[in-house]
Amino acid sequence: MFYTLKKFISQIFGKRKPEIHQEKSEYEKVWDEINSSYERAKKNNRIIDFYLGRGDYLHYDREWNSHNPSVSFFGLEQYSNKHGNKAMLDSFKKDLIMILQENLTAREFNCLKSYIGIYLRKYYEEKSFEIEWRVEENIRQLLKNHIDKFSAEFTATSEYKWPSDGFEFKSALRFFEIIKERTGIDLLDVKGK
Repeated sequence: MFYTLKKFISQIFGKRKPEIHQEKSEYEKVWDEINSSYERAKKNNRIIDFYLGRGDYLHYDREWNSHNPSVSFFGLEQYSNKHGNKAMLDSFKKDLIMILQENLTAREFNCLKSYIGIYLRKYYEEKSFEIEWRVEENIRQLLKNHIDKFSAEFTATSEYKWPSDGFEFKSALRFFEIIKERTGIDLLDVKGK
């Protein structure tokens, strides 16, 4: 009996259940990728690619035939969840300043300004963020510089049908009007200008 009890105990405690390893579904893999995309872009010095949807940071929107910033913004939200709203907003502002100093096309500019709109919507309408962002004057100046550049490029005779840079420019102007109506923030108001 001693031998059988010893054998029985070794059978129960001597063997561990094999771990069940299940592959993540494609959906789970994509979700993990989106959630970590901002930190990965920072680590790999690909911030511009992240915001403008270049390469593996492209989240294609079939309806608009372009990058969908709303999907990329999940990466920023995850960064905020991990590091705090202040750290995310500080990093976001630094990124915007860097990118707005580039010579952007109207389409790239339109894409980039969408992130500003998403942050403001999430703060003012959804109450998702704890820090109000009134958009600093240096960022507004950079936004205005692009609008002034596009105003000179696109005249009354420009093509304003989608998809064209003229359409993107007109869309950006309408965006700034909507932000002002909803939040009271005039993104193109620069003191002394």
